[in-house]
Amino acid sequence: MNNRKLVSLLLFAMLFNLLAVTIYADSSPSFVIVSDQSIVEAGQEVKVTLTGSNITGLYAFESYVTFDSTKLEFVRAEANTTTFSMSAQTNENNTLWVSLVKSSYGAIPGGNVMMVKLVFRGKTVNSGTDVTLNSMQALSANTLASTNYVVNQKATITVIASTSTSTPTPSPSASPSPSPSPSPSPSTTIPSFPAAMITPAPSTTITPKPTPTPTASVGTNAGLIEITPIKSGSTAKSVVDAKSLNLALKQTDSGMNVVVDVKPLVGVKEYQQILPKEMVTADTATQNESNRKIEFGTPIGRVIIPDNMFRIQEVERAAQVAITIGIADSNKLSGETKGKLANKPIIELNASLDGNVISWSNSDAPVTVIVPYSPTVEELLDPEHIVVWYIDGQGNVNRVPSGKYNLATKTVTFTTSHFSTYAVAYDVKSFSDVHDAPWAQKEISVLASRGVINGTSDTTFAPHDKIKRADFIKLLVGALGFSAEFQTNFDDVSPQDYYYEALGTAKAIGLSEGVGSNRINPKDYITRQDMMVLVSRAIKLAKKGSLEEDQEILKPFKDAASISDYAIGSVGALVNAGIVQGDGGSIRPMDNTSRAESAVLLYRITNRP
Repeated sequence: MNNRKLVSLLLFAMLFNLLAVTIYADSSPSFVIVSDQSIVEAGQEVKVTLTGSNITGLYAFESYVTFDSTKLEFVRAEANTTTFSMSAQTNENNTLWVSLVKSSYGAIPGGNVMMVKLVFRGKTVNSGTDVTLNSMQALSANTLASTNYVVNQKATITVIASTSTSTPTPSPSASPSPSPSPSPSPSTTIPSFPAAMITPAPSTTITPKPTPTPTASVGTNAGLIEITPIKSGSTAKSVVDAKSLNLALKQTDSGMNVVVDVKPLVGVKEYQQILPKEMVTADTATQNESNRKIEFGTPIGRVIIPDNMFRIQEVERAAQVAITIGIADSNKLSGETKGKLANKPIIELNASLDGNVISWSNSDAPVTVIVPYSPTVEELLDPEHIVVWYIDGQGNVNRVPSGKYNLATKTVTFTTSHFSTYAVAYDVKSFSDVHDAPWAQKEISVLASRGVINGTSDTTFAPHDKIKRADFIKLLVGALGFSAEFQTNFDDVSPQDYYYEALGTAKAIGLSEGVGSNRINPKDYITRQDMMVLVSRAIKLAKKGSLEEDQEILKPFKDAASISDYAIGSVGALVNAGIVQGDGGSIRPMDNTSRAESAVLLYRITNRP
C-alpha cells in the first residue's frame, strides 16, 4: 500500500474513535449485502457484494462483517478499485473488517455504488450459514465527522456436497493480521429461509423409510419436518404421510404453518412433494375456508398451500396429490421475453393426482410462493420495481400484482390461484404525462410495473381524469389479490363487462354492498368518501393491519361536517392510520376521485404489513 493510502486509513481510524455517533439503518445512507448464489458446493467460491446507497456526502468507510469460519472460508476481498482503496483483516472470532477510502477526496458521484465483493469458499456440507454486515462506520466528506450505521443485513448461503470427485485447488489468499478491534459477541446462525415462516419449536430430523420415496415422521415438540428426498433423474421426490402431518399440526402454534423442508440435492431441477389428499382437500361445507397451511420448502422456492387447495370432487378418485416446483425451461420463451429474464429465476409450478399433471385453479384457495432472489446492484437502488411475471401457455407475459421483493429476507413473494410458469423480473414502467402530478409519480410507476394499474395508453396515464366506481373496485380487488367463486352479481353488471369478475368477487366477499336494490352504478364516478369506505373494508378483509375509528381526528378539517354518516367512521380510521392526509385542510368527501389519487391510496394499502 502506498504512503497516501496508509495515511488515509490511519486518519480514518483516528477520526472514528474521536467523532463516532451511532444511528440506525432505516435513515439515509443505507448499506446492503447480497450473495451471487444461495447454494454453493463445498470447495467452490461464492461472492457477497456490499452496496451503498445515498452515500454522496461520505468519503471513507469501515465495515464490520461476521461469518462462521467452520462453514465458510474467507478467501479475499475485491474492492471497486475505480472508486476506493481498501484494507481487509480477519481475526479468530469470525470477524472481518474492511476499510475503504475514496481514491480522491470528495463526494461519491450519484451516491450509489458497489463498494466491495467478499469472496468465501464453502466448507461444511448441508449447512446453512450467514454472512452478516453488522455495521458500517462512515466518514463525512465535508465535516470529517464519523457515523456508525447499525445495519444487521444478512446474506444466507447453503453449502452442499461437491459434484466433482477431485479435490478442489485452493485459491491463494494472504494471511490476514489479527484485528486490534475488540471481539464482537458471537453471531447467531439463521435458517436458510425467512425466520417468520419457520416454526420456532425445536425440529426433528427425519430418517426416511426404505421405500421408493421417503416418508417423514415427526418427533415430540416438533414443528418442522425435514426430509431427504430420493433423486430420480433431475426430479427429487418425497412423501409425507397423514399421521406425521396431523402430529405436526397438533404441535404447531395457532397461525403457524406446518413446515416440510426438503434437503437440497445436486443436479435436481424440480422437487415434488407427495401429500395425502385429505390434508389439502376441503369438503363442501369448508371449501371457502382455510384453517391450516402446509409450507413446502425447497432450494428453488417455498410453496405455502392451504388445506382447501383441492375440491373434493377433483380428487375423490385419487389416492395422492403432489405439488411440484421446478426450474422452467427458458428455451420455451420467446426471444424478447427470454432476453428480459436472463439470469432471473423462472419457475414452473404444477399439481398432479396419482402422477398425472392436472390444470389446477381455485380462486377460493390461493397459494403463496416464495423465491430466493439476489438483485443486481442496479435493482437494489430501486427494489420496488422487482416484480413477478406470469407466462401463459402462449408465451404472453402477464404481471402478477401481488409480486414483491422483500429486502430483509432477500426473497420475492407472490400469491396465485392457478399453477403455471412464473418469473422474477425487473420492470420500470413510466408515463409521459405524470410530471404535473409529482406527488403521485412514484406510486403510479410502481403500481404500473406490478400490474396493479394500467395507463390509458402505453405512454400516458391521465392522472387527473376521474375514475369510475367499477374501475376502482376492479383495481382494489386486483391490488389485494381478492378472489372468490360467486353465483350472483349486481343487477346492473353483465357477464360481458370487463369488470364482471371483480364486482362479483367484491359482492361475494362483502367488500361492496352496492348502492341499494342490488345495484352498484358501475359507470358513475366514485366519490372520495365512497373510495375511503371501500378501502377501509378492504384493509380489514385483507388483514392489512388494524384500523381504529376516530371521529375526533376529523375536527381540524374544515369540511368534516359534509362527510356522510355511513362514511365518517371509515374516513376517521384512514386519517388516524395516516393513509388519508387530506388536501389543504380539507377532506373533500363529495369530490370525485382522480386516477392519481386512487394510485396513491392503493400504493399505501398494498405496502401495509
